[in-house]
Amino acid sequence: MSKCECCQSKEDKLELNKFKCPECGKEGDVVSLRTVKNLVKNSEIIDDEKKYYICKTENCNVVYYSSGSKISQENVKVPVRFKKDANPKILCYCANVTEEDVKQAVGKFGKQDLDKVLAYTNAMSKHNCEMENPTGKCCLGSIKAFIKKL
Repeated sequence: MSKCECCQSKEDKLELNKFKCPECGKEGDVVSLRTVKNLVKNSEIIDDEKKYYICKTENCNVVYYSSGSKISQENVKVPVRFKKDANPKILCYCANVTEEDVKQAVGKFGKQDLDKVLAYTNAMSKHNCEMENPTGKCCLGSIKAFIKKL
């Protein structure tokens, strides 16, 4: 299977500088400014001059942060899958495919047939991860990790 176009975006090649979350103190990953602007309910609070990070700590309410600012789950348009109270737990944001959808597909086709699982769920069909996925990255890794966990 080939990678989707979103895996090849310039934003994916951002340096992986680490910066600690002001809430939980864990290191986050750099996120494209385009991603943050698209997913925050009030994009006017975003400073175009700052670099934003995503906090992947399950029990931390902060989703995005930069020096001097933090954006909580309540201010993000979609439930962030890896946060504690996310409902539903979305694996592919572009096609709105949930963990439950993938679980059903794996039950029907098995863990080994990823292509059939993706086709059945419609996951990875729209290739707009930078704008739809809170991490700004392709969802294939999350889908594979979830299937492996099943």
